[in-house]
Order: sequence, then structure tokens, then C-alpha cells
Amino acid sequence: MMYKLIIFDTDGTLINTDKVTLQAYRKTVKAHGLEMPDEKTMRVFPHVSKYIFTKAYYGLSPTDSYRIVDAYQAAYEELYVECAELYEGALDTLMVLNEKRIRLLLLTDREEGEMQAVLKRFGVDSMIETVRMNDKARLAEQLELVIRMYGFWKEESLYIGDKVEDMDVAQRADIDFLPVTYGYGFEASPEDIGLPVVMLNKISNLPIVLSKMQVGTGAHPDVSSIELRAEVLHSVGGRTVY
Repeated sequence: MMYKLIIFDTDGTLINTDKVTLQAYRKTVKAHGLEMPDEKTMRVFPHVSKYIFTKAYYGLSPTDSYRIVDAYQAAYEELYVECAELYEGALDTLMVLNEKRIRLLLLTDREEGEMQAVLKRFGVDSMIETVRMNDKARLAEQLELVIRMYGFWKEESLYIGDKVEDMDVAQRADIDFLPVTYGYGFEASPEDIGLPVVMLNKISNLPIVLSKMQVGTGAHPDVSSIELRAEVLHSVGGRTVY
């Protein structure tokens, strides 16, 4: 049995915000007369505390660091709709899932109109529906409610995300979870503890993963049934990474 409902986390899972981050940071440092870090250093920025990064890199006082971070956050929000992008392969993947009549939802804490504007830019606003969830203390409860509201069982639903927090929400809601390695939180390494045995490193490989997964088992597939095709997957630390 295939999943009938797939719920995506937004940033780092379906939506690539690398360009938003870069443009917002460039606008901020230019306005404050600071130098732009090199590309290698900027790759670290989305994964660490913005306050610690700016304080350490520029040697700023705590007050000035907070001021820079506030300006960056404001620029980020201003540029989000214009600069946010779909991850490569996402459009084709959404089309395939639509053809299979799988219901698709996108969880976001952004205003519905703002998120719809991003999806409309890429022509996918009719393929996936946005659901706003902005109460972080009740995300698991809200997730269960959303599944019921759309008329699905938890056993036939899958949540896809890029952070440990996403996995925790799925576990508390008791639904299957599929982590992605291309976002901001998960890395496919032997040191990771407690992760599902299947991880996704390209959203374009999602249809392949879905065809091999066992529904309603916590996203733990029958690994022995997976055809090991080198062009789409490899094993890391006992996990299968597509």
C-alpha cells in the first residue's frame, strides 16, 4: 500500500532558501559597512547561531551583533517571496505524486498568501496545499488534527523534514517520518543515533523511496527488498540513502 498523504516541511525540505540567506546577508552587511564573508564561510552561516557568527566573525559587541542579526532577519523576510526557490527536481516529483493521486500538504509558519506566492512562481500552487502551523508547543497535536481534518489515517500518512525537531514531532504524533540530508539539520553519518534507516538526499528520488517503503512502520522499509542501484542510492552507517 502506498502512502495516501505526504506532508512536507517547508524550508530545507521542499523550499531552498539558500538564495534568500545570501541576498539578505549581502544587503545587511552592505548597509552596515561590513565585508561579505567568502563562499566557504557563508556555507556555515545557516547552520549556526546568527548572533554567535556575526559576533565572532566581525568582532562586534553583543549590542552591535544583535543589531546586525535583527537587520538580517528583516531583510530575510523582505526577500523571502522573491528569492525562495524549489529544490532541484521538486517540480517533477510533485507532478509524479499528483499523478499517483497522493494528497500533498506543506506545513509552514508563514502567512498563507506569502507561501502561495512562492508556490505560484513555480507553477505548483495547484499541486500542494499549504497549512499554517505557528504554535511550536503544539506541533504534534496540530499535525494529528490536520491528518484527521483531511480525512486520512495516521498509518497512511508520511511526514518529510530536514531537522531533528521534525522527526520528534512525527514521533510524538505517531506517524512515519522520512528525513532529508540536503536541508539544515540531518547528515547521513554513522554517528547519528535514532534516525530512520532510510534517508533522502535528493527530492527527485522520492518516488523511488516511496515505492520501496512499508507503510505504517515508522518509515523503516524492508531493506532486503530494495534494489541496490548505484545511481540512486548508497549506504552510510547502516542506513540507505537515496
